[in-house]
Amino acid sequence: MDRIAVLGGAFDPPHIGHLILAQWALEELELEKVVFMPYFSSAYKRPVAPAEDRVEMVRLAISGLEGFELDTREVERAGTTYTIDTVEDLLRERPDLEIYWLLGADALQGLSSWKDWEKLVKLVKFAVATRHGEGSADQLRGIVDVVYLSMPRIEVSSSLIRERIRQGLSVRFLVPEEVDSYIRRRRLYSGERA
Repeated sequence: MDRIAVLGGAFDPPHIGHLILAQWALEELELEKVVFMPYFSSAYKRPVAPAEDRVEMVRLAISGLEGFELDTREVERAGTTYTIDTVEDLLRERPDLEIYWLLGADALQGLSSWKDWEKLVKLVKFAVATRHGEGSADQLRGIVDVVYLSMPRIEVSSSLIRERIRQGLSVRFLVPEEVDSYIRRRRLYSGERA
C-alpha cells in the first residue's frame, strides 16, 4: 500500500514552516510523497491572495524538492473546499492509498466541525504538528487515528508574514527566496497589487 500525506491549506503565503512540516512527515512517516494542496476557499477562512498566486507560490516553494508534489484539484474545483470531497477523490483514483492528513493541533481540535468528519476519520490518519501553547485534541482520543510528529515547534505563520509585509519589513528566511521574489514582484500583501 502506498502511503502519502496531504498538506492542505491557503498557503497565503507558503512558508518555511510548511516545508519543514512536510519534510519531517516525509521522513518520520516513511511516505511516498507529500502532496501540497492549496484550496480555493474554505468554510473557515478566506484567502487574501488570489488562488492563482497562491498556487504559483507553492509551485515555486517546492520546485526541485524530492518527495513534494503540487495538486491543484481544490483550486480547480473552485468554491468552498471540503476535505472529505478531496479524500474521496484521491481514493477513487487510487484505492490502495494510505492517506495522512497533515495539520496543526489547532485544526485537529476543531475537527468535529468539519463536513462529514465522522466519515473522514475512517478514511485518513492525521499527522499533527503543534505550535507553542497548543495541546493535543484529547477529546478525540480513541475516535481519530492521530500521529503527533516529533518535529520542533516552528513559530512562523502566514499571518505573521503578511503583517511583516504590510509593515514594509523583510520576510527573508521566513519564505523560500523564490516566493519572496514573487511576493515583491506581484506586490502581494502590501496593499498595492501589480
